[in-house]
Amino acid sequence: MSIPLTLPPYYHRFYCLQGFPGLAVYSGTKFFVEGFSQALRHEMLEYHVKVTCIQPGDVKTELMGLSTDQAAMEKYVVGADVDILSPDDIAKAVVYVASQPKAVAINEMLIEPRAAFI
Repeated sequence: MSIPLTLPPYYHRFYCLQGFPGLAVYSGTKFFVEGFSQALRHEMLEYHVKVTCIQPGDVKTELMGLSTDQAAMEKYVVGADVDILSPDDIAKAVVYVASQPKAVAINEMLIEPRAAFI
C-alpha cells in the first residue's frame, strides 16, 4: 500500500536550491539553471514554448566517477548497495513532460531515487 506524502511548497524550493559544501561549482550551476529556466519561461510565453527544469538526483552515468574531490565523493556518492536512477528513468520523465497537452505546463520536476527518503 502506498501512502501519499504531501510536502509544503517551500520544502521543494529549499531542497533544490541547497548548496553543498565541497561542491560549490556544482551547487552554483544548479542555482543558475533554475534562475535561467524561470526567466526563459517568462520570455518564451508569447511564443507558446514551454520550459521545464528537470532536476534528477543520483543517476548511474559515467559522470559519477569523474570528480577529483575525494572528500566530496565520500560524503555524497551513494554506495553500491543503494538503487539509484538510471538514464532511462530520466528519459521517461522527459517523454512524460513533452507529451503533455498544450494547456499543461510542468515547470519543475524533481526526480530522486526512492532510497533518498528512507
